[in-house]
Amino acid sequence: MKIAIRAAVAAAMMTAGSVMMQSAIAQDDDRSLRAAYTLYVEAAEAGDDIAMADYAEKAYRRGRESLPEGDVQIGYLAANYGEMLLYRDRTDEALAIFRECVDILSAYQPETDLDTANCWAEIGWIHDARGEQEKLIEAFTAVVALIDAASADRDAAALLADAHLVIGMRIIPYYAPYLSGMEDTTQMYRIAQEHGVNALSLLGRLGYEQTERAANAHQLVAHWHYVREESDYIAANRHYKAAYEILRALHGSEDERTLRSYGMHRRLVNTYELLPAPRRRLGNRCVWLSPDGTRVRTCDLETEPPRYPDEVISEGEPGSAAAVHVLYDVNEKGRTENIRIIFSVGSPLFGHEVTRMIERWRYQPPKTEEGQPTRLDDVSTIQSFLLVR
Repeated sequence: MKIAIRAAVAAAMMTAGSVMMQSAIAQDDDRSLRAAYTLYVEAAEAGDDIAMADYAEKAYRRGRESLPEGDVQIGYLAANYGEMLLYRDRTDEALAIFRECVDILSAYQPETDLDTANCWAEIGWIHDARGEQEKLIEAFTAVVALIDAASADRDAAALLADAHLVIGMRIIPYYAPYLSGMEDTTQMYRIAQEHGVNALSLLGRLGYEQTERAANAHQLVAHWHYVREESDYIAANRHYKAAYEILRALHGSEDERTLRSYGMHRRLVNTYELLPAPRRRLGNRCVWLSPDGTRVRTCDLETEPPRYPDEVISEGEPGSAAAVHVLYDVNEKGRTENIRIIFSVGSPLFGHEVTRMIERWRYQPPKTEEGQPTRLDDVSTIQSFLLVR
């Protein structure tokens, strides 16, 4: 953002007839707007954040004193000053300054669309830090409205992709699929999916297909296919797998973000993908795919579901939901081992209960399709809880 706005304000200040237009470079601060802005630019080029903050404020205040009210240059100066206020952790002042930036630059659209969008984005991030999700979504919705998706400007496309991701991920946070079916959020998933699709298109155009942003977009699309009324588990798994492969390359196989996507991928592989279409439903628990793609035959013999922990019942409200996502292995004797919780929503007691029950689960000794003894690794299950009184 800083580079885009600096370029814009520099262009504005060199416009013919502008009070800024000067051929000389200010070497010292002569208390003029031109000097303050020139020293701000020099500090930026030198990487001197302290001097940048100082001269951004001076340039803004001198601009307010010397330029006509509502002048476009004040909007640009406000953007730079707002960034420096954030650098100094003066967020209340920064929020007011970025809103001034929006108010002024909006009067000069469409030429100022990108810079107005940048100020809206900064407003959004301030609300995000405060946990004000509705205001965050409002700000980034304004970003989406300002930027043309077909724009050839790479900065604009990157900001638009981020806006779509922010909105989608705040509407449907990463833990939401674990609680799917416990509340009616179908419309929210659909909206989040649309933002994910738009983000994927923009990121692909930018060459950012293997970034964490792309992984997040894949997950938004996957969530929709996973929870919608006529679920498309094949499509959901394709996107979860894509997210997993990206995150594994970026963060390694043991990172929490990687494991969440991997767990959803493994669950869908062994719950739905082995069933011939259109029989994509639960029920086939005797044929599995191991992580390397080998078919393994083993039926679950004893898989009693975990119980709602007594210690939590007394404290929980009716309708309280929790979920635990677990990976575990089945050894050659059909016993479970290597049980690890990769994500949970709710009290840690739910995780203890799930682990305790899975330790008791039993399977037929796994065999390959050729009848050779083997083991089955990385079985994925999500155990959900809902308190009903």
